[in-house]
Amino acid sequence: MAVMKVRCARCGENVVLQVKQYIVNNAIAWSEAYSCVNCGNEVVSDDWGDQTPNEVRKAILEQEGEWELVILKHGENKSRFLRKLRDALSLTLQKVSDLCKKIPGTLIAGTFQEMLLLKIRLALPDEDISINRVK
Repeated sequence: MAVMKVRCARCGENVVLQVKQYIVNNAIAWSEAYSCVNCGNEVVSDDWGDQTPNEVRKAILEQEGEWELVILKHGENKSRFLRKLRDALSLTLQKVSDLCKKIPGTLIAGTFQEMLLLKIRLALPDEDISINRVK
């Protein structure tokens, strides 16, 4: 879980906003919450299916690190892999083809939960795919 410093919506006091990402229904979800010790105001919000807000994603990357998805091989059926990759990342055929040139190697980087979801969607055997923290 990452944290951000924000002001309470009710009294303006500085508060610590806790933010995180997780996977729900095959999509990235995010949440944020704080409880103000000054006025007792509690705020909780979350969403899924849409992109995580930039400031939340940035805080997660800064505090939890960047992670990379490493693919050693795309499996037996290259066309099925390309289709899964295209669907998972909403890319054009040309961009997917360009990404595949990186195999074997690091395909893409992002938050841990983003890489985990992509790993799940690609459904490759564990020996062919890994998630590693970027140094």
